[in-house]
Amino acid sequence: MLQPLSRSTLTQQATEAIRQLILRENLARGAKLPSERELCETLVVSRNIVREALSVLEAEGVITRQGGKGTFVAQVDRTLATETTSVTIKPNGQPALVSRDARFALEMGALELIVERIADDEIAALTRLVDAQEQRVRAGARAIKEDIAFHVALLKASKNPILIELAPLVIDGMREGLLQTPLGFYRSVDSDFLAHRTIIEALKRRDLDRARAAMRAHFLYTDFPDTLLQLPEPE
Repeated sequence: MLQPLSRSTLTQQATEAIRQLILRENLARGAKLPSERELCETLVVSRNIVREALSVLEAEGVITRQGGKGTFVAQVDRTLATETTSVTIKPNGQPALVSRDARFALEMGALELIVERIADDEIAALTRLVDAQEQRVRAGARAIKEDIAFHVALLKASKNPILIELAPLVIDGMREGLLQTPLGFYRSVDSDFLAHRTIIEALKRRDLDRARAAMRAHFLYTDFPDTLLQLPEPE
């Protein structure tokens, strides 16, 4: 059975993600960070985990917290922002891209079952999720909840209990993605929901080739920008 991440591991991941937000977006001293609620939603962790991560950064002097006003950048060592961030080592000793690679393999490998078994009401539910995602994106907000829910719902449509049990890889992979694109803390982009709509259209047609092409494009150009994954083009 897939074991959930420990509390300490989640705190470490949240701490690193917030640190990379500051470093890679070159936030100046005094810049305000997203609220605790926004950090919880984006990182898919509890408020206690976010508060623990902020406490670590505050102890390091990276941020300051002002009651009633928010969290602000204090002092940052810019030398920590290196070009090797894309292969940052995770707390469990594995390269960060490992979970992202696993997520890619999981979702691509499940597509044949999904196309074969997905029901019309499940396609309708996916469409409603994407509608909600688009609404939030158009409003300039981050739609991470809807994004994750879409991919988890896809795995559930496989009707395979083992694949469904592996769904936490989706969340972990998306969390790792924030280390690559920290601006995602603030907002999503049009390509997120547009890619999902392309996948849905392929599912409506029960077209496996189209679904694979759509999913592959989604990962390589939306979820996995600048990734180390180098896959051959489909024949």
